[in-house]
Amino acid sequence: MNKLFFYLIFIICFGQLMRSQDLIISKSNDSIQCKITKLKKNNIYFVFKNNQQYQSTLIPLTEIVSYEYNFDEENRIPKEKIPGYIEYSKVRISLQGGYSYQIGKINDEGSQELREYLEKLRPGYHFGGDFTYYFAESFGVGVKYQQFRTSTDFTNVVFFEAINNGPVNRLLKDDISISFIGALLSARLYNKAKLNAFFFNTSIGYMTYSNNAIYEDAIKLKGNTLGFASDIGYDIGIADNLSLGFQLSTFFGQLSKLETDNGTSQRSIDIARNEGGGLGRFDLSIGLRFNL
Repeated sequence: MNKLFFYLIFIICFGQLMRSQDLIISKSNDSIQCKITKLKKNNIYFVFKNNQQYQSTLIPLTEIVSYEYNFDEENRIPKEKIPGYIEYSKVRISLQGGYSYQIGKINDEGSQELREYLEKLRPGYHFGGDFTYYFAESFGVGVKYQQFRTSTDFTNVVFFEAINNGPVNRLLKDDISISFIGALLSARLYNKAKLNAFFFNTSIGYMTYSNNAIYEDAIKLKGNTLGFASDIGYDIGIADNLSLGFQLSTFFGQLSKLETDNGTSQRSIDIARNEGGGLGRFDLSIGLRFNL
């Protein structure tokens, strides 16, 4: 999915750069290098440069022989000279939160009771934000932060202890937080009025895992790994410089090691890929966007 987002970003940004001039050939054999802005039933509208000034005009379709888009790729008409052009926001600050669901593998070797317990840890919630600076209308870079939280507990879990010569009931508990911070690459596609926009983000960064757990006794588990994130969403303008945003995100990471601390000793645990350790999840978000 991250590769797909890279392709989308490339296509959108490349398309923004290709604002080359078009060509109109009139019946009087005039060659007009210009930027065609729209076609209607009887006329073709365009912008052209005349004596160092840009002018907007039209010509009846009955007076032209042909027209060609992207005729001259080296000479471009500035997009701000196109009629109806609206300046874009260069800074986007987003704040969001919502529902999350983990998709990592659950080890099949445990009991049915344990697997059901781990399934309860899949859903959770998240909160975070992005800061993006757009060098062009459809291309920007920035920073992303997002934190996921989930927790559950189960009382009366049966543990067999030799010291007590039999089974005892204990509390089983997990309180997990997973954070991501990383660099962000963004593509944005406005509607005509520049009030609403689709956006596509992809990020690479650092994921941290923390779990304040109780497995017979209290224990802290920590780990970190390289992480990847992707976002696709839509912003709806609700006021000047303010939008309401909806977003679907994916996160991926794989822990290979955990550091544990039970208060008296610390140790490191290696995690094989088939034993779990996956930090993949989906986030469904709603939030506010400040466009400056």
